[in-house]
Amino acid sequence: MLPFPKGGKDPHDSNSYRPIALTSTLCKVMERLVANRLVWYLEKNSVLTTNVQTGFRKSRSTLDQIIRLQNEDEINRNLRNRSHTLGVILDIEKAFDMMWRAGLMVTLKSYGINGHMYD
Repeated sequence: MLPFPKGGKDPHDSNSYRPIALTSTLCKVMERLVANRLVWYLEKNSVLTTNVQTGFRKSRSTLDQIIRLQNEDEINRNLRNRSHTLGVILDIEKAFDMMWRAGLMVTLKSYGINGHMYD
């Protein structure tokens, strides 16, 4: 791993650096194969919620969520009535680092992912 400084951050603070892993080409190819197969399985079996999960999916973006919010009847009703609608959006810092990996593995198993893909 090599530390690369984040733009506009204090170079003396260790949190101002992001680790960059120098991964071999073979590992990158295997990672892409597993990721593509996993996405294919999740999409084929409709594991991901169609209207809710848009991050990191083909042909989907944050714009989909904005349109979804606009189409919600309550929001339009509140706009017509000059009332308020509150939206809360979370961007959890280091979310992957804090994730409970054992729980993720249990969830993957419950979706039918097993065998070599699970391993």
